[in-house]
Amino acid sequence: MTHTHSYSSGTLVAALATVAVMSASCSDQTTAPSTGPVATVHMYSTYSLFVSLWTNQQLHATARDSSGNEVIDAELTWTSSDTSVAWVDSNGRVTAVGNGNATIVAAADGASDSCAVTVAQVVASIDLYNDT
Repeated sequence: MTHTHSYSSGTLVAALATVAVMSASCSDQTTAPSTGPVATVHMYSTYSLFVSLWTNQQLHATARDSSGNEVIDAELTWTSSDTSVAWVDSNGRVTAVGNGNATIVAAADGASDSCAVTVAQVVASIDLYNDT
């Protein structure tokens, strides 16, 4: 998604912010909820790009039993492979904290899935000052 805003008052200042979030998801199962055990975990986003620090994105994951039914009482554990790049809280909310790459993992009962995260700040503007 690309947003461009231009303002004019003697000089033209243009800001361009591009946020690209690619995600892949599968269709929801139409079977009854289950109470376990967990056979698989499916994370709905497989890649996320952050272009500025301290921004957030909510990730979503579903635990399923061996028949493909959603396990409604599964407790997902969320972790980041590099907390100097991305933090993740206990609910799957990711915060960009430094440039680089990290992998966010959602796990339950030995099953897991992951989302690759890239944090790459984009320059929004440059201010030039003349000291003379």
